[in-house]
Amino acid sequence: MFRHPYPRLTAIANDNIECNRVVNEQAHVSLLLAGPGIIATLTFASLVISVFYTSKFGGAVEILRWLCLGMTLRVISWPMGFIIVAKGVQNLLIFSELSWTVVYLGLAWVCDRLNYSMIQQIRIYFMAVSDETDDQ
Repeated sequence: MFRHPYPRLTAIANDNIECNRVVNEQAHVSLLLAGPGIIATLTFASLVISVFYTSKFGGAVEILRWLCLGMTLRVISWPMGFIIVAKGVQNLLIFSELSWTVVYLGLAWVCDRLNYSMIQQIRIYFMAVSDETDDQ
């Protein structure tokens, strides 16, 4: 995303409709590229874990599947973060980074207080934080 569409996105930063089109196009391309890998990992997670690791790693299958679902959200939302960068809105970028840090720490505190298991915490953290759109 950064190499090809970013210069084009900065050139059209004031045209919201065109920015939307470019970001949607990039999100679509990203899904087309990452989709087969994510689907294959979801499908063959238990087989791959059992072939490469011992039976003690059986719990990793569930974690791997949740990570794949979180990555799907990240692949979709990551191109949207470039709009903030392309428009040069540094205050919004700092605010959104700070907001997601507060959300992440808040989730950690809540999960700790509710005595969730490690797998439950990983699910919650990754699914919530992977939808962050201002990763840049």
